[in-house]
Amino acid sequence: MMKLCDMARPKQTVKETAPTTENIEPYYEKYPYGLRINLNQDDLAKLGIDISSYKVDEDMSLQCEATVIGIRQNQTSDGNEDCSMELQITKMGMKGMGNFGDSFDEAVNEK
Repeated sequence: MMKLCDMARPKQTVKETAPTTENIEPYYEKYPYGLRINLNQDDLAKLGIDISSYKVDEDMSLQCEATVIGIRQNQTSDGNEDCSMELQITKMGMKGMGNFGDSFDEAVNEK
């Protein structure tokens, strides 16, 4: 199993954001929108997922394969550099985290 990285972004302070006339807390999204996956009814059916057995905020296990479909690098006139990679998920499997003992047994006995 590959190492999992927490993709949460640190919350910026007011000083790290663009200056404003008011001391307003900047908008903060812990996990960026680009990391979200939206599955429609057909997708859920392919994965064998019955959403009635899940709740909001329940953790899921997700494994997928993806193809790189875009790579971008740029530099602005003020010297800032940025890069990004766009992935197309091509194969995916998922399930609820469930009972740790059951998950461990499944992983150990997987062929």
